[in-house]
Amino acid sequence: MLDPIFGEDLANTQYGFAPGLNVAVLAQIERHNPIIASAIRGNGHSAMAMIPRRRFDFELSGDDALPIDDEAEIITEAEAREMLEPWIRPDVREFRLLHDLVGPFWHLESPPPVRRSDWVMERAESYFTDQPDFHRLGVAPAGIRYRVWALANRILKEELARLGCGYVSVPAHCKGERGLLRPSYGRDATHGTQQFGEEMIQALEQAA
Repeated sequence: MLDPIFGEDLANTQYGFAPGLNVAVLAQIERHNPIIASAIRGNGHSAMAMIPRRRFDFELSGDDALPIDDEAEIITEAEAREMLEPWIRPDVREFRLLHDLVGPFWHLESPPPVRRSDWVMERAESYFTDQPDFHRLGVAPAGIRYRVWALANRILKEELARLGCGYVSVPAHCKGERGLLRPSYGRDATHGTQQFGEEMIQALEQAA
């Protein structure tokens, strides 16, 4: 899907993947009989929460790994879900399109945030650095970045379960004790290294 031959068609899709992309995916499956897995999107949480334009926080049910920002506006988990939904709507749409095309598949969880804000600032992609607010406001605290990531994945996991698809979580050894990504597995502010990808492939093979 990152191939420029298909990328524009994919981005403009409203009713299904572009015909050429459909053919290419199905041809790969026919030739290789593979484990079918998705790494579609996964960065809506970062787009929403990385830059603290609104300083808010919430308690995530069943997860108190990181302290709440006492100086932030405290909202409910339900309100956080409502805020997050538009950012991950494209993920859900493409899950459904892929399921329509290939049936059940495995989805790979996106890497959690790295804790250190200075590390993230130094390695932020152009999507963030091109925004003036990034330089003015910096990076949101680790707690809210983690909770938005975790909540986004809960929502996506629920949708995948409805579709009858599997879910591959980030292996525990790639994360610190508080659940954030170890910097050694981080390529930039939102993506993992090649080694992180290898760890996810091994987790996929074990799950499948």
